[in-house]
Amino acid sequence: MSLYHLCEALLNEERGDMNALGALIAALIMVESGGDDQAVGADRKSYGPLQITDICREDVNRIAHTHYTREDCFDRDKSIEMFHVYIAQYCTRARLGRDPQWEDVARIWNGGPDGWKESATLAYWEKVRKELHKANVTNQTRREAT
Repeated sequence: MSLYHLCEALLNEERGDMNALGALIAALIMVESGGDDQAVGADRKSYGPLQITDICREDVNRIAHTHYTREDCFDRDKSIEMFHVYIAQYCTRARLGRDPQWEDVARIWNGGPDGWKESATLAYWEKVRKELHKANVTNQTRREAT
């Protein structure tokens, strides 16, 4: 599935979802890096606006048969592409046993494939939720292609 079709599948619930998904990604970027595309994590192990780790990037490359580099993590568009691949792989109805919510997306992004059920990701979700509230986003269901 192309990135375009993946995005369409994510947004197909309502036409307003494009704004909701954009707001979710913007909220994640604000929480992760404060909007700084050149950010390097305090541990020096995460990079760019979405603070992508080498492990995450390598997982994306394995899943999508791509060749993203660490430098690509600093490119906002490429980092968002990597985010889409990762979330499409791990934030699914089949894995969660229910329709994924925006909370699941954020918690998986923060805590890895099982982050949606880890208590350690709750505080992260609260930060993202506050950013979403600032953007007045109320739609928090992520629909996937069936």
